[in-house]
Formats: sequence, C-alpha cells, structure tokens
Amino acid sequence: MILPKVRDPRFVTIRRGGSLADSDHHLLALWAASCAEHVLYLFESAQPQDPRPRQAIKHARAWVRGEVTMTQARAAGGHAMDAARDLRGAARHAAYAAGQAGAVAHVAAHELGAAAYAIKAARAAAPGGESEAAGRLECRWQRDQLPEAIREVVLDDQRLRNEICWSVFDSCRDARTAPKPTQADAMNLLVRLNLGDRNAYPIADRSPGEHRALADSQASPTAARQNSRRCRRGGQVVAAV
Repeated sequence: MILPKVRDPRFVTIRRGGSLADSDHHLLALWAASCAEHVLYLFESAQPQDPRPRQAIKHARAWVRGEVTMTQARAAGGHAMDAARDLRGAARHAAYAAGQAGAVAHVAAHELGAAAYAIKAARAAAPGGESEAAGRLECRWQRDQLPEAIREVVLDDQRLRNEICWSVFDSCRDARTAPKPTQADAMNLLVRLNLGDRNAYPIADRSPGEHRALADSQASPTAARQNSRRCRRGGQVVAAV
C-alpha cells in the first residue's frame, strides 16, 4: 500500500501547504535512489536487457540536479513499475523500489516505498532461513545512508507507516524502542555472550558491548557471577531459544 490515507504534512512541500523544504525533498529523492540502486542488480541479473528501473533511478537524481522535470521523473518511475509487473520475487521488488524512487519527485512520501521494496527484494533473494537477517542488514545499510537533515523524520515515518509497508522495518527497530527484556531473557543473553555466541545479538542497533551491559544490569548480581564462573570453567551451558 505504501502511502497513508492522510498525507503527512512533513512530506508535502511548503508551496503545497506542507512543511517540506525543497532541499529536504531533494535529499529524500537521493536517499530513495540509493536504496533502490543497492538492490538493482537483483532485477538486472534477471532482466539484463531492460533499462527501465535504472532509468528511473537516474531520473530521480537528474530531477534533483534540475536536469529533468518532475513529470519526467514520475513517468520514469511508472515505467520501472511496469517492468516489475510480469516478474516475481526479488527482481519484481527491486524494480518496484526503482519505480518508487522515481516517484519521489512527485510525492515525497514515496521515499519509504523505495526503502521498503528494497528490503523485500533483499529478503526474497536470501537463501532459505536467512531472509530476516538479509532484511535487517539491508535496513541498517539504508539507515547508514540517511543524511542527518532528514534522518529523524524518515525514522519516524518508518515507525508510523511500518504496518502498511509489510512491517519490514521491524527488523531494524531502533534500540530505544525495542522491548525491555525480562530477567530470564537477560540471563539467557548473558550466558550466550560469555560462551562467545556471535548470534546472541537479537536487538537491533545494539553493539555486543551494549548487550553485555544490558544483560548484566537485568540479571541478578549473584546469578551473573555464577554464570560468568561457569563459562570460564568451560561448563556446558545450553541457552534456551
């Protein structure tokens, strides 16, 4: 679905009654283009002779430079989405991501469509059982590309529109909004960290050091010391999952 029923004024330009400055509109278009381009190979590997998604990304950037009109960028986005319609899986999602990027010139809120479809493409291309990890990596990569000027509004937009974007941004939820773990969760995590389990970092955007500090703070001091000693002795501890 992508677009909300009620438009967010932060993604409506000032001349149309919103609060979006042209400079930030341009940054949104460039970020959307980067999100789409990052997975474009998934389309081009399936349809190497079809230039439409790449052209949509080029038009998004050309619009920012003033080299094409909004109408031209929007049309290129529509052509990219036409390229997606007869496809399935990662190639389809990648083409839709490019189409959404091209449409940002017309409606800034399409920026989240480009990001969401790119995450869907990454998930669809991942080997069995690895789709969630692939989506998480893609989402984190996207966030790393966000210019500071639009970072806060885009992250809030992800929170508000996550449900109508197939909840793809759940995997990259900011640590500040992650659910607080229970004491049992903390004990389990502490044991896995002490055993060197590199897969023991389930909460997005927290470093291993932050996870260890969190686990120590949530677990009781006595239990934490006991687990630490047990792990140092090389005892077999199986963490519940």
